[in-house]
Amino acid sequence: MIGVVVASAAYRFDVGRQRERRMAVQGLRKLSSALEQSPVSIVITDVAGTIEYVNPKFTSRTGYGFEEAVGQNPRILKSGSRSAEEYRELWATISSGREWRGEFLNKAKDGSLFWEHAVISPIRDDKGRITHYVAVKEDITDRKQLEAQLLQAMKLESVGRLAGGVAHDFNNMLQAILGHAQIALGTLTVDHPVYNDLVEIEKAGLRSADLTRQLLAFARRQPARLRVVDVNQTVEQTRRMLERLIGEDIDLVCRLGAGVWPVRIDPSHLDQVITNLTLNSRDAIVGGGSITIETSNLVINEVTARQWADARPGEFVRLAVHDTGAGMDAETLSQVFEPFFTTKSMGRGTGLGLATVYGVIKQNDGFIAASSTPGRGSTFAVYLPRAEESRADMEDADPQALATEGSEHVLVVEDDPGVLRLARTFLEQLGYTVTACLSPAEALGLTDRDASRIDLLITDVVMPGLNGDELSRRLQTRWPHLKVLFMSGYTSDVILERGGPDDGVRLLQKPFTKEVLAAKVRGLLDESGRADERSGERT
Repeated sequence: MIGVVVASAAYRFDVGRQRERRMAVQGLRKLSSALEQSPVSIVITDVAGTIEYVNPKFTSRTGYGFEEAVGQNPRILKSGSRSAEEYRELWATISSGREWRGEFLNKAKDGSLFWEHAVISPIRDDKGRITHYVAVKEDITDRKQLEAQLLQAMKLESVGRLAGGVAHDFNNMLQAILGHAQIALGTLTVDHPVYNDLVEIEKAGLRSADLTRQLLAFARRQPARLRVVDVNQTVEQTRRMLERLIGEDIDLVCRLGAGVWPVRIDPSHLDQVITNLTLNSRDAIVGGGSITIETSNLVINEVTARQWADARPGEFVRLAVHDTGAGMDAETLSQVFEPFFTTKSMGRGTGLGLATVYGVIKQNDGFIAASSTPGRGSTFAVYLPRAEESRADMEDADPQALATEGSEHVLVVEDDPGVLRLARTFLEQLGYTVTACLSPAEALGLTDRDASRIDLLITDVVMPGLNGDELSRRLQTRWPHLKVLFMSGYTSDVILERGGPDDGVRLLQKPFTKEVLAAKVRGLLDESGRADERSGERT
């Protein structure tokens, strides 16, 4: 009887152990499945840091297979973004038995960079000794890209506010400098002792005006005149100028794709993008090399759009500038579009060239991507959306080809006395009859007393009392066909807010030259004449 009891107990004991063994096996299988199917990367190393296990998420994200990774050190993923001191701190933390948390900018097998948030913990045996380390790493590349875009937008807004705040007064001062220099130059011969000094003053004024435009373009507050443009044609037109700019020791190669789609952009913006990218490539080359400009069509889908920040699906024209220069490391590459960031020596760059390109491309609804490898050059690729219009819409009259003189009656209203005097002088030199007023109230009082026909009103947008738009509406009740040319030193967002035009045809941006003023005035007056002729034909 005792034997039977013992046998029964032994049987129950074996059954219990088998059940525990099955449960243990099932638990291990669940743990194994969890590791294998985890949406985050998992890496297990020994105490020396040698990899003993990686899960499939690790292999798919890094490009290293299981066999390639095992036996290696996690340093195979290092991108160079962290210092040796930071890695020493990491190892000091986990080797003392504590948990380490942080972010890495890592490099995959194919050289691409990606961000990970990692939690690295020690694994202890039943005696409390550290035998391994486990790293659980989440891919946060998309989040970091969104953060970078937000930061860039904040910088954009800050620079925009700065530029917008100084643009009006600064442009009025530049107007006085450039205008008086032009007037003085017109009264002197080239052999006069001060002629060359005035030329230098004019050049400095134009450079200052260009710097302001770059700031406004970066901040996307620069008035734009959009047109349908042939990118290949623009590259060809600027090619000779670019060859002179880059020098004889650098080859310029143009590989223009066939049937490249038209894009809708301000032509001056596209010229600025091509020139700035080419000059940036030139400055990266030492001792000779080459710059290649390429164009092609590209259809971006939902999947490929994830490759670049700011990208979206659609049809785009790709304009890429590649150089054989020194290239950049990851840290430098991450800052290239920041305003005032430059690696050039003192006096060789303002740090606005690439920032301007970034702003211009964003303003024109496109995006830009940069790639670089130290010692192997850099590539900047611009993506502009395909224009819906046909190429037949590309033709536009050259304002410089228009007649520049006239005899019509022009009313100028400007609250800055210096700008008012300059505008009046320019117009009178062109043959126009000019009435000049310092305020809208003065202009309305004068027109109430004098019923002489006014052919064109040139008015500042922002003035005390009435703005330019309100003034023009009142005057147009008397002269319905009165043409209006607005002028302003403010940024385009302020101009629109204060009643200015939303196109570049009826806006004269300060500072302006005599030639620009002449072309604008003549263009509007001739447009008026053509409209009257068409009206007469119909009657």
